[in-house]
Amino acid sequence: MRIAIIIIGNTRRNNYLNGHNLRYGGGGASGTDTSSILVAEYLSNQGHDVVVCTDRLDQPLEDELIKEGKIYTPGLKSYGVTYTNQDFDGVENKEFDILVNMLWFQDYDKLPITVTKSVIYWCHMQWMFGLDEILKFASKNNLSIGIVNVSDWQRGWSQGVIDTIKNRHSRTKQILIPNPIFDEIINEVKEENLTKKDGKFIFHATWPTGGNVALDVVRQLDIENKEFHALDYFISVDNS
Repeated sequence: MRIAIIIIGNTRRNNYLNGHNLRYGGGGASGTDTSSILVAEYLSNQGHDVVVCTDRLDQPLEDELIKEGKIYTPGLKSYGVTYTNQDFDGVENKEFDILVNMLWFQDYDKLPITVTKSVIYWCHMQWMFGLDEILKFASKNNLSIGIVNVSDWQRGWSQGVIDTIKNRHSRTKQILIPNPIFDEIINEVKEENLTKKDGKFIFHATWPTGGNVALDVVRQLDIENKEFHALDYFISVDNS
């Protein structure tokens, strides 16, 4: 099958989004980004033709990357998956069996592609966006609808909305796919036999999700030579 996956909300990442940059290119990514790419790589490994479509970076960020010699070329593959923009530049065949979407993307009719079998909404936490647009797109193109839940907790919060979709579109199914992780990276780190350093703390989530609280807690600890490192999607900050 040919599968297109739309990942949005990455206009201010610190590198272009693909499997290599997530692992070794210093590119920041959300859990949604990471899950989408890992599933895309799995599907590609199973013999499917997978194209991941991402937002363009904000121009100042792209200009900085160009100065560093990092040029984005849509249509290139990474770990078996083709990466492009929402114009699907570099992708010659624009007919897909399945379209996978997430977050607040709603501009289905603006995509320069044809979808023939199904449109899938990949839930992000308990929020679901653009449901009327999904229903209209599915009805217009005679598509089934799929919904991916990321946890039992999220499914519980979203079930009322999902039932509404099922009532309005009989060809709707849902499934649970928990967020995966880069286990090969874990193994690589373990093989380095790194030792823990007393008084060193790392906050690896996005700063708005509690970075200031974590930093305040560390500052109050009675430990000499403390280090606090914050790793965000966009920047790396050392608050020693």
